Amino acid sequence: MIKVCLDVVERVGQSPDYPVQLEIAVFDLPDRAHLVGGATPVPELVVSHVKGRPAA
Repeated sequence: MIKVCLDVVERVGQSPDYPVQLEIAVFDLPDRAHLVGGATPVPELVVSHVKGRPAA
């Protein structure tokens, strides 16, 4: 189950049978800052937790 902001965005019925890696990133696009009114937005990524199990 993959959740974003507490909403389930995807469910996978079977886990892969190979090792996987999770990559989380935030992107700053300063050349597009003028498209947003008000103060220049500052990107922020907050990860509250990541849960997994060790490989058997």
